[in-house]
Amino acid sequence: MRKLLAISATLAACLTFGLAPAFATGIAGSKHDLSAAGYGSTELCIFCHTPHAAKASASGPLWNHAASSATYTIYVFASGTHTIGQPGPASASCLSCHDGTVGIEAYGSANTTTHLMTGDALIGTDLTNDHPIGVVFPTTGSSYKSTHTTPLYNGKVECASCHAVHDNTNPPFLRMANGGSALCLDCHSK
Repeated sequence: MRKLLAISATLAACLTFGLAPAFATGIAGSKHDLSAAGYGSTELCIFCHTPHAAKASASGPLWNHAASSATYTIYVFASGTHTIGQPGPASASCLSCHDGTVGIEAYGSANTTTHLMTGDALIGTDLTNDHPIGVVFPTTGSSYKSTHTTPLYNGKVECASCHAVHDNTNPPFLRMANGGSALCLDCHSK
């Protein structure tokens, strides 16, 4: 009975946070599979998640990775018509590795800066040249669609709006194929 409750709770958490693709394709063999990278564990999920003693964080279900304490330089809209702030929890979980301030192996009780993200996967703390995150999705305006399939988080566009961390069917972990700018056109009308 306890096992069934645990499985049900995990499934509910995954569905709540939009992680259902984890059951379909998983991260095994993808760039998010760090189990063979030599970062202190051969477990697949431990770099981000733990079943016990999760970090007190809104970054994700059963979160196990150290959070970044960076303050980000955020995208500024020229028109000043959009509300934008620091990245929310659905982006903070991604940035805990991809901003390059926290070690990839900073999971569990470790909090290191030994193995920092490098190369194309490094986003950094200057987010001015990337798609805006932490921005309230406009409900009016001819440039945006009122109906879209990409998820919003507390009404905001975050990393997880376009990227599905557990599903690399559409590299780089995109929620849908972007041929003909399909992902972009899911929200933008031009």
